[in-house]
Amino acid sequence: MTDEDSVDRLTREWIEAVPGVDPGEYPVFARVMHAARLYEAAMSRTAAKRGMSYRDIYLLMALRRAGRAVTPTELIDELSITMAAITKRIDRLEETGFVQRRRDPDDGRSIRIELTDAGRALVDDDIRANRQREFQVVAEEFSPEEAALLTTLLRRLLVRLEGITN
Repeated sequence: MTDEDSVDRLTREWIEAVPGVDPGEYPVFARVMHAARLYEAAMSRTAAKRGMSYRDIYLLMALRRAGRAVTPTELIDELSITMAAITKRIDRLEETGFVQRRRDPDDGRSIRIELTDAGRALVDDDIRANRQREFQVVAEEFSPEEAALLTTLLRRLLVRLEGITN
């Protein structure tokens, strides 16, 4: 196994194309973006086996993490999508029997979305239990201390970025 990745090559090319210019943050963000694309590709393969998109799985996993019925607005905030997109996903997942809508007991005008037993089983017994190889890399590649350090550094970066963009 080589210690060089595709971003090393791209960074060298950038330096050669624009001599004397520091690539700055490019290697960091290029790696984060490339890792995210690989993760989403693995999630897409997992979803495709069930006739879904990876975005559907993100919604199911958000509901599972919540552990309670949530409003569409809460899902919009967590998943950073539009009302139209969340409505379409909820419709699709409700048709498959993985989620259900119910009236909010405290506000009859509002609805809440929750996992059905089938949706919970899909997340717990299928998606989480049968993860693609890409999902296992962190545990295989890093010691617990290294994984914790990576998490800390990425959190610090994300907190700062979210502070700028929010």
